[in-house]
Amino acid sequence: MKIRVLTLLLFLSYVLSAAAAAGSLPAVALDADDLVDEWRDFVEGRRSAAKLVRGNSESAPLPILKNRAVLLPVEFKETYLERMCWDIPVKIDMTAARGISFDFYCADISCFSGFSFYLRADGRWLHGKFAPEQAGRWCRIRMLKQALKEDSSTSRLRGCRQVDCIRISGWRLKDQDTTCALANLGVITVESDLLIVRGVSSAQSDGKQGEFTRYARNLEKTLAALNLDCVSVDDHELDAQHLQKARIVIFAYSTLLPPNVMPLLENFVKQGGRIISFYNAPDGLSSLLGVRQGAWVKDENGNFSGFARVGEGLPHQPGFTPQASWNAHEFTPDSEGGRPGRVVAVWRDSRGEDTDHPAITVTDTGAMFGHVWLAEDQRSGGELLLSVIGALAPAVLEKQARQSFAEIGRFDDCSDFEAFKAFFEKQQPGPDSRDLFRQTERSRAQAGEALEQDRWFESTQAARAAAELAVRSRCSLFDSIAGEHRAFWCHSAFGLRNRDWDESIRFLKQHGFNVIIPNMSWGATAFYPSEVLPVHSDVAKRGDQIKACLAACRKYGVECHIWKVCWKTGHHATADVTDRLHAQGRLQVDKNGGQEQLWLCPSHPENQRMEIDAQLEVVRNYAVDGIHFDYIRYPGSTYCFCSGCRERFEKQIGERIEAWPAEVLRGGRFYARYLEFRRGNITQVVRAVAERARVIRPGISISAAVFRNAPSDRDAIGQDWQLWCEKGWLDFVCPMNYLDSTQIFKNVVQQQKQFVGNVPLYPGIGLSCWKDESSYPLKLSRQIEGVRKLGLKGFTIFNFDENAEFALPFVSLGVTKLRD
Repeated sequence: MKIRVLTLLLFLSYVLSAAAAAGSLPAVALDADDLVDEWRDFVEGRRSAAKLVRGNSESAPLPILKNRAVLLPVEFKETYLERMCWDIPVKIDMTAARGISFDFYCADISCFSGFSFYLRADGRWLHGKFAPEQAGRWCRIRMLKQALKEDSSTSRLRGCRQVDCIRISGWRLKDQDTTCALANLGVITVESDLLIVRGVSSAQSDGKQGEFTRYARNLEKTLAALNLDCVSVDDHELDAQHLQKARIVIFAYSTLLPPNVMPLLENFVKQGGRIISFYNAPDGLSSLLGVRQGAWVKDENGNFSGFARVGEGLPHQPGFTPQASWNAHEFTPDSEGGRPGRVVAVWRDSRGEDTDHPAITVTDTGAMFGHVWLAEDQRSGGELLLSVIGALAPAVLEKQARQSFAEIGRFDDCSDFEAFKAFFEKQQPGPDSRDLFRQTERSRAQAGEALEQDRWFESTQAARAAAELAVRSRCSLFDSIAGEHRAFWCHSAFGLRNRDWDESIRFLKQHGFNVIIPNMSWGATAFYPSEVLPVHSDVAKRGDQIKACLAACRKYGVECHIWKVCWKTGHHATADVTDRLHAQGRLQVDKNGGQEQLWLCPSHPENQRMEIDAQLEVVRNYAVDGIHFDYIRYPGSTYCFCSGCRERFEKQIGERIEAWPAEVLRGGRFYARYLEFRRGNITQVVRAVAERARVIRPGISISAAVFRNAPSDRDAIGQDWQLWCEKGWLDFVCPMNYLDSTQIFKNVVQQQKQFVGNVPLYPGIGLSCWKDESSYPLKLSRQIEGVRKLGLKGFTIFNFDENAEFALPFVSLGVTKLRD
């Protein structure tokens, strides 16, 4: 009886707390995309919340009918739950949809390390990440199909036809309860003039899974930067319904087409539709486009450098558009058929000379590009693509111009230009910021004038300039502070593309940064003369890269910390090197006995010696400011279980392992001791390098790039970085917090502060890992500002590449501005 009373009291307590949470829930607007049927039934009272949403906790969600939302209780306190998970059974045909949208509320985002979104489509799960940027208010979340990936190691190849479940998860960061809520679950539908076809049938035929979707994503990226909506569809899903809404169908990369596609395309062209194809014209597409395929060509001296306009070309076509294509197919107008057409661009070679190889051919029914779209130069590339689209379907230009004008000054916290203007004035901007804003207003006025006069391309050009100036104005409002550790990881041993180290470091310094961490060696490769590691062949051609980088750093007053990729040999190691390591039993083996060819076994004495000696060789031979560990870990929890590990572990514990590896896996009697063995293999390298390097070169800094969660990292990957901080083996640490959400980024960094003790924490910011390129400058500024608000004195950004070249001119107007 007492147990029943207690249970009843607990339930009543839950109901009351849930009711209180419901009462504090703000109203949500009913301005969603097309609601899914199941959610509409809930809103209109035909379905209860309990039947709509299923959670992984014992508490059932409660309906909040007043707000047309479902309450999602979060129960992390004193529970074992790794995440909160809510499933919504649905029946959706998403063939023609762009994605799913919903409104999400979170009372306390600091409880979470991130949020995940899943679709179960055609029997498999697709997933993506999201995050509400502000606590205590409704946030509209849009999950696009093109951004979702399969829950497997393969690339997403198929579309989402039959979706039967939507799952939303919030991942635990704190042992604390809170409340979330969900509303307006809908399907994103867009009627677009542009339809991109992904070559799934081609991928299934020849097995190059990533190739046939990568180039479709490149086109999506370029069109998004142009403010052009597009719909993407897998070729086997293409039907008359898709074509009825499109003006231009774009084949990103296809070597063959399903049998039903050509009749659909023939009718589409008869109705006035146009086609653009890249690299191949399969199954009659050449005839439909009126082109003849010629030779397969390459530049004898390297890659082609890009598209060079022929004569006047197309209206508004750039004179030259960079693209480093490694080969191409030649397509010319089919003159025998009497079809109109002309070559509007040829390939420029690696020496900067125009060739006679056609690169783009335009006809009365479409256009043919000689290679896939690499999206290397978004500005010039966007102008080129827009000139082709405009020539084929001029009506697209008007829609694009109006959309570009509407986007000026639109940020995640400003709905339109007037909202941005009001925000800008509240910040009490200085003279430089005001000057940028005045330039923004002038360019916007020019765009508006051209729009009124139906000069669509000119309006777009002015609108793009105004949008860029608006971003500059916004970035200039951030404050800069002196004395910070401002670092960049550089994955290339040669600096920025098309610049030498002197130019690269000068660019870095000009934009307010004072530390570079260049990747100069891997598990079995060095980009400098080494007596420990095999030397990369480029060193003979291009010289000692540590020496070159260090000289530039000394010239411009930038610290140089040499980045070592530990254990992983990567693609830089030659086949004879990896074959030799395999023969010597020095490569890792997973728990199932399969060979991992690209990682050295950390328990092997020769591997440990090579890692230590490689680091110390750099310290001894170069007056660097520091050395930097990366990949100082195992690949994951399933490595390493080679015969050498077994032998060395048995020797350490003084016992024979009868059932290998079962007895050292989770649940086995030696599981805990094997985790300690794995940690020890990694830690003794860190300790040896730190202690001996400081003797060789007093004052040198030892640092490491590490995973985000120290308590779980020590077991999962053998990376006990909290211990390394406690022991003083690290002078600073850089957790790789490559997170799109600024709020989640700050949550994770706040937690990491408790792991480092007195060791400086310079959090890693994932610039080159973010999805939306247009958001880079503002997001980077905000995450740097977030680091400062947490009381930290520096940060480290990944990666010093073309993304940095794009973002830093914006960021250095404000948050990293050089101070007098």
